Amino acid sequence: MIDAPLPSALDGYDFLFTATVWWKPVLDHAGRSDSASPAIAAASVVSRARDLVRHEEPGRASFAQYLLDGELGVLLPDRNERVKAWAADVTLTLAPADRERLRKLNDLRKDEELWEYERQHERNKRRYLGNDVLKSAGSAVVWWLARHENEIEKAVHMIGPLAQIAAAANDEEVPELFRHLLVPPTGARSEATVGGPPWDGGGPGGEVFDREEEVGVSDRLRLLLTAAGLKPDMDGYTVLVHRVMRFLQAEGLNEAADEIGRAFGMSPDEGPEGEAPDEGDATGPWPPRPPAPRARRTPTRPRTRVPTHSPPGRRKATRTKGAEAGGRQARTT
Repeated sequence: MIDAPLPSALDGYDFLFTATVWWKPVLDHAGRSDSASPAIAAASVVSRARDLVRHEEPGRASFAQYLLDGELGVLLPDRNERVKAWAADVTLTLAPADRERLRKLNDLRKDEELWEYERQHERNKRRYLGNDVLKSAGSAVVWWLARHENEIEKAVHMIGPLAQIAAAANDEEVPELFRHLLVPPTGARSEATVGGPPWDGGGPGGEVFDREEEVGVSDRLRLLLTAAGLKPDMDGYTVLVHRVMRFLQAEGLNEAADEIGRAFGMSPDEGPEGEAPDEGDATGPWPPRPPAPRARRTPTRPRTRVPTHSPPGRRKATRTKGAEAGGRQARTT
């Protein structure tokens, strides 16, 4: 018997059963040997095999083969008890095309289960972050500190970014309490400097900019003014901006000065009222340059004049050039 189809637990995927059938007549029918006995014996073996494997999955063909080896090796009569049959050399397989389909289905099922687990894990993580970690700025700071127990000082610097993330996660604005901790603070960034909305997430190609590179000179000056407590409606605010622009121009940093001028709507040549345009103003934000020191004369050694005739026994008198001039003036007088 070769490749006899046997149904499996999955419709459309039949086992292929192969075996060698042995039989002998029952004692009461020993004298009635006929040509139908081999067929009756084969039908008896196939019927027994079908009852054994019809509940087995097609992917378990190897396991079902061991089951058939044990059960069909027992000599049993057929339904009409005309012959007794058993089977040897049992093999149970699937068609090659069915094996390939089952392999693909099995791989897809495993991939789908893995994807489902990953999706469920992602849902749990989003629920945890949204409903617990990022529920508020305070809970976000506590969560960060729990993961970095020994970095207290860094936690202080992370309050602003965490407050911004928590506000974005809840589709809300950053609370007023934390706005001064943002870098740069709210309102401190100029669209004229960047050419777009504040804190754009990326460039034309989707790349992410470095925060340090994105903050310009005008933004840093605005941060300085905010930290110092100066407001745009204060005279010191305008005076300091104008003097910084003049200083940058004096040092040859025209590009930085022009950027500040565009951001603040000012020109270096148009200073605030009551301020002189010269850069040596003593009231500026930097000390005036000290006057250049005068060149010091190197003192000359006094000349000595030895008289032509001197009385014997007396030392030669020496007089300075100034003394001689004084003597001449006295004699003339």
